[in-house]
Amino acid sequence: MYLAASLVNHSCEPNLDVVFPRNNSTLALRAARDISRGEQLTISYLDPEMHVAARQRQLHFAYGFTCQCQRCAEELQQVATPTRL
Repeated sequence: MYLAASLVNHSCEPNLDVVFPRNNSTLALRAARDISRGEQLTISYLDPEMHVAARQRQLHFAYGFTCQCQRCAEELQQVATPTRL
C-alpha cells in the first residue's frame, strides 16, 4: 500500500516524519530536521518515546532486526553502566 515508505530505513532518531496531510490514506514524508546531502533518509517504525529495551524488542519481533542507531547505542550503554552514587 505504501511502497515508497516501505523502502525507507528505520532510525530511533529519524530525519523524516510520516504524515497523512489530507487525513486520508495518502502518505507523505516530511523532513523532521535539516538533512545533509548524502545522508540516509530514515523514519521511525515505532513510537520513538518507548524505552530502548521496548524499542529493541518490538523491532526484533515485528521487523526481525536489532536497531543499531546512535540513540540506541547510547541508551543501551547507559542501561549497562551502573550509576554511581
